[in-house]
Amino acid sequence: MPKTVLFVRNFNSFRGGHLKILDCLEHVRTSPAYRAKLYVTSESSADHPWKDHPSLVSDLDLDGADVLVLGGSAWRFLPDGIEETVPVVNLVQGMRHSDSSHRKHAYLQRPALRLCVSEEVKAEIEATGLVNGPVRVMATALDTAAFPQPAPPNGKVFIAGQKARTIAADVARLLTEAGIEVDCAIERCPREEFLARMAAAEIAVVLPLRREGFFLPALEAMLLQRAVVCPDCVGNRGFCIDGQTCIVPDYDAPSVAAAVQRLLADAPLRDTVREGGRRAALARSVEQERLDFLSALNSLGPRNIIITGLPRSGTTLSCHLLNKLQNVVALHEPMPIRRLKGLDEERFVEDTVAFFERQRRMIREEGVALSKTQDGKVPMNPLADKDADGVRQRQLNGKTLEITNVTSDDFDLGIKHPTLFTARLHQLRPHFDCYALVRNPLSVLLSWRDSGMPIAAGKSGAIETLHPDFAARLTAMTDVVDRQIALIDFFFAQYRDHIPANVIKYEDVIATGGRALAGIAPAAETLDEPLSSRNRRAIGEDPEAVRIAETLLKSDNACWDFYRREDVEQLLA
Repeated sequence: MPKTVLFVRNFNSFRGGHLKILDCLEHVRTSPAYRAKLYVTSESSADHPWKDHPSLVSDLDLDGADVLVLGGSAWRFLPDGIEETVPVVNLVQGMRHSDSSHRKHAYLQRPALRLCVSEEVKAEIEATGLVNGPVRVMATALDTAAFPQPAPPNGKVFIAGQKARTIAADVARLLTEAGIEVDCAIERCPREEFLARMAAAEIAVVLPLRREGFFLPALEAMLLQRAVVCPDCVGNRGFCIDGQTCIVPDYDAPSVAAAVQRLLADAPLRDTVREGGRRAALARSVEQERLDFLSALNSLGPRNIIITGLPRSGTTLSCHLLNKLQNVVALHEPMPIRRLKGLDEERFVEDTVAFFERQRRMIREEGVALSKTQDGKVPMNPLADKDADGVRQRQLNGKTLEITNVTSDDFDLGIKHPTLFTARLHQLRPHFDCYALVRNPLSVLLSWRDSGMPIAAGKSGAIETLHPDFAARLTAMTDVVDRQIALIDFFFAQYRDHIPANVIKYEDVIATGGRALAGIAPAAETLDEPLSSRNRRAIGEDPEAVRIAETLLKSDNACWDFYRREDVEQLLA
């Protein structure tokens, strides 16, 4: 069953930050892993912007919530200590939280995951020393589909001055006196009208408060391909870069008016900031913002964790070690791959969410879960060493994991599938906490050769089914080693492109006695297992080791984003 994410909002008058709440609601609604609900307090204005939203509910059902999403002042509508029973995401959009005289300041001491709209906001609240809980940044973006098409400039200067009316009026007067036609918006107007007026202008002057957490109008003007003038407000420093994406004058009327006149007199500069601003706005994709927001939700317990990695990179060992921790369960390849690899994206994600829930229910009610096992446990290695005939026999003999380490319903549950989850990593990443294990690529290649798996022949059914273009390239290769090196490139490229910060090296797991797995489960910091590297196991045994290494070293391969060529050469030394 999807987790219920309950947004709690109070509304008095419209602010730009309310648009971001709508965006976050839609992010949740796109994920089969979550269900969005929105409660608007009884103190709110009846004319709030969410009154027709399909997620709106009339009652504050805290017992039915798995996660709470709050703005800075919504804490006062909730009972003290609610964060001890329901995880809280505190969306921080402004600078007032860092102001010791503001009521939001004290709320920083309440336990929560703070999700900030800019790096500048993150730095400000962390500097208070009061923040209780992790702090993340969401790459705030614009939905380009909601914007009018840029019109041919009408020669006017549009001034967005609702937040700085006196300066806006003074700038308008100075420009008018200089013979420049001005459209000055000091009073609030409907958003569609605001954007249309901005889109028609040659230059957009957008005036923030002195300190803002982000300041959306500057980005809106850039997206509309207007030449932008915007004073510094701290939270706009990530995209307002003087002379590149806009002009950043001192915050006084003469300086702002002078910046406008400079742009009007310098067509190349005008074109430079217009194009730079457009690129800066387009770089802030809705997809990345959605990933950032859902990633914050995915990090909250109890977590559903995707574990993947190259086959033979220590993924089974990692499950074995994680199962030693209290209230952490890691299942070894329990899902029906043949059926799942043929599903479309939506059905696959829905089925994966449902599978996690079924395993949680089995663990709570029966003390078991589905998993490949050896004598009821996930072993350190599914393959034994070579027997007298030189064959590595599989050690797995069961399909049920006996659970003895779960004492709370809020346990973390991981599911491991190397090829299936790697092939679908781009689909899984928004909805689950995802991690990958990697290993020295030469050791992996040599381990594949005597594994008895399809990959020993340079084949991977799940990857080839789900990525037909790659499959065609693989089929065209006649040499097994060439196919395997292409697969190495595919695996590493997926991790580099989708979860670069969540990649764990086998070598680090071994060197730390398992503590490197704290990236997946913080409790792994307590592990101190006697582990030894098997990276050199096949070096002396396989007569093809040197040739394979030479071929690998010559390749332009994504594995070199994680390992140095020297790491391979050292195995041969």
